[in-house]
Amino acid sequence: IHVAFEHKTYRSAGDSLQEEIIPGFKDSTLWSHIIMANGSQVVTTANRVYLLDSRGNKSLLPVSTNIYSKTFFDATTPNTFYLLFPSGIYYWGNNRLNKCSSLSFENRILTGFFVDRDHRAWVAAESKPVMLVNINTGKVDSLTNLPVLVTNFYQDRHGTIWITTFHGLYKCTESFVTHYDESTGLLHEDIRSSGRMRNG
Repeated sequence: IHVAFEHKTYRSAGDSLQEEIIPGFKDSTLWSHIIMANGSQVVTTANRVYLLDSRGNKSLLPVSTNIYSKTFFDATTPNTFYLLFPSGIYYWGNNRLNKCSSLSFENRILTGFFVDRDHRAWVAAESKPVMLVNINTGKVDSLTNLPVLVTNFYQDRHGTIWITTFHGLYKCTESFVTHYDESTGLLHEDIRSSGRMRNG
């Protein structure tokens, strides 16, 4: 696991984090850092997205970022990732950057971004319903019965989507949405992320 934080990036090593140095980014503000299966790296800074090949050669992707830009690494498909910008949703595959949605997210404070196994992009923005954008068809749906601030998305091995918020945890299936908060046993409702451990 790699974690980007301001001017540094860290790699998980057992129970601790070890600082890593990305050549050429010593004084850059880092928003995200991804290492793909082929050894290439994707580095998102405060205003640009860079691709580093396995030899360390750096190229600039033709998009601009800002503080609300999001990156999602598609672990099911090697060497691919998605980018969410105010100007739209982009997909990197076959060594090309493609715009896969014409939707604009200008003037939105984007808080979460995720692409599920059905190629639907889940886009969360402050004071807005969660948007579901079908990458293949462009169809847009929304979830209006969620709180205004979503912090993260996670899809488990059964296909269930777990959404963390400042007001508890939401479990989303194709049939219904279940809300978990302090009244159902949570110790706190301010949740920033969720995931599954190896033991289930």
